[in-house]
Amino acid sequence: MSQAKRAVKKMSMPPAKLACLHCRASRTRCDGKLPCHNCEIRARDCSFVPSKRGGSRKRRVQRKSASESEASRSPSSHLLTPKSIEHFINPGAGLRRPETIGEQQSLCAKSETLSVTESIDDHCARIYNSEQAVLNAYYIFLHQYFPILPPPKTRPTLDCPIQWPLSAAEKMIPHQSISPLSLALSAVLALIPLSQETRCTAAACVSFRKALAQKFSQAALQRIDADSEYLDFISDRQIGSMAAVEQLSTSRDPLHPQTPVELESILALLLLSNYEHTERANSLKMTARASQALIIAKNMFLHRLGLENDTFSEAKRRAWWMAYFCAHLCSVVRQSACLNVDDDSHFTTPYPRLESNPEAWLIFLEALRIGVASVKFTASYNKHLSSHADMSRIFEQMKMLDKWVLQVSVRIESYVPVSSSMELDPAYESATAEVMRRLARIRLSSTRIRLHRFQAFSDTPLFAENHCDLSVPNTLNTASSVTSNAEASIAAYNMIQSPPFTNDQSTEICVASALTIARQLQRLPTPKTSDGVICRAMPTCTCCAMQASYVLLMQFYKLHAIPHAAQISSGDLSVDTERLIGELRHGLEDIIGAMNNFAVSFEAIAGMRDEIESAYYIAFPYVATVLY
Repeated sequence: MSQAKRAVKKMSMPPAKLACLHCRASRTRCDGKLPCHNCEIRARDCSFVPSKRGGSRKRRVQRKSASESEASRSPSSHLLTPKSIEHFINPGAGLRRPETIGEQQSLCAKSETLSVTESIDDHCARIYNSEQAVLNAYYIFLHQYFPILPPPKTRPTLDCPIQWPLSAAEKMIPHQSISPLSLALSAVLALIPLSQETRCTAAACVSFRKALAQKFSQAALQRIDADSEYLDFISDRQIGSMAAVEQLSTSRDPLHPQTPVELESILALLLLSNYEHTERANSLKMTARASQALIIAKNMFLHRLGLENDTFSEAKRRAWWMAYFCAHLCSVVRQSACLNVDDDSHFTTPYPRLESNPEAWLIFLEALRIGVASVKFTASYNKHLSSHADMSRIFEQMKMLDKWVLQVSVRIESYVPVSSSMELDPAYESATAEVMRRLARIRLSSTRIRLHRFQAFSDTPLFAENHCDLSVPNTLNTASSVTSNAEASIAAYNMIQSPPFTNDQSTEICVASALTIARQLQRLPTPKTSDGVICRAMPTCTCCAMQASYVLLMQFYKLHAIPHAAQISSGDLSVDTERLIGELRHGLEDIIGAMNNFAVSFEAIAGMRDEIESAYYIAFPYVATVLY
């Protein structure tokens, strides 16, 4: 009986799980309070430090592997190891997915504590209080990269956004437009930080801009649905399409005097398609928005326009060909013909006019057509290769596409710049023409990489995420085994088939194309305001940047393969090898700089940027210890 009583007494006051240091040292029971009873009656300082005894041993193993990873990066190891590339194959690389709106607001609340001298009103986002201000901002920040509207008649005036403070996040926006185009433009413009915002990359600022942009995006979609339902309602009553347009036009004024109201939904969807890809990292919604815009444009017969030249003809041409552009862009990004654009021979709509370069639109769209053709080629190439089928037809197609790229490239380089006096006239769209030429060069170079990548590098996986059509590694290999496996695969492949290009030729083409992409990305013009240079907007060439980064990194790894590895580790480099390594490094720096510029406004791009940057810091600091 006494033993039972003692058992009950023992269970009534179990020992504390968190014993203080004094009780733990004297092995006496601690009640877990602060201070505990024993320390209180003895007037001692009571403190607690977590014990290192017991528990899972997983963290100790992780620390060990981390130390091994640090050791593997040391210059004493002349070959790359699996640990040395851990940082750029981590899960979560690629397009960065945003939080939901609720999570964004939570992030705002839990963001870093502001300094004593900094109030919450110091963090502001960009909004506009009139349709004219939105249109003016479009011509300053977006038009040269995404020319969906006719050229401006006059030079844009000073940008005057309202600095909407973070403290007013829950308040009603002062100017709520009923134009879907104005709302879509506001969504994109809200992502661009204000020039005076010193902490634009802070978590609270980024989250606030994202939440504000998403509000505008949702409002734009609601207005698109309202316009669509109204047009459907009119058509159900068998009223002519022109009468429907006239009735719709009476409900609001057009945002642009030369762009009819019925085109605004199409243009808004094109903006939101790019927004979903570059900000929301949602390629499915990107495709859905572009598909909806293409369907509306075809229903309006914008692809069957003639040579008429009235007030609205230029706007209609741009609406159609930008819808065509976005549909093809979805196919390149998703590496499949996800949107059926039909045969170009059925389209009679003339290309838009660009006074400073009449061929700019033709070359711009032709480069994208070749890109889509190369995507289809890659699918056929992989299918024939996996089935060990006859590759002769594929090789002929490869030569034809490569020749096509070179022909268009010659047309780009034959451009004669306009006079300086014409460049000052905004109607000539000189900056837009320059961007189109540079983007065309980037796309053509990316197409050549897609055509020659297997022959040059055997499509060896490098990045963790499936960026565009770059393969994902299943297992980690050392750099030496990766390169040797690639060379062995190419050698066996060449014994069976006779490709039109040798390994050295394809490698040279890929490296030259990647360096071209790096230079053109770095030279893309940036918007200039009275407050300074602002980040670029509307990125449409992120896949090209990943292709170029892949080539530059793979060529760097090939230089480390035997027999070059011993020379590099000893510092005995030829002048040509040293020069090539410098070009590879500077090319990657240009790409990272361009992606950094895009990522300031478009968060999904940051995932791509981070993966390229991690791979760069793994590879090139090691070379620096040898060369310098």
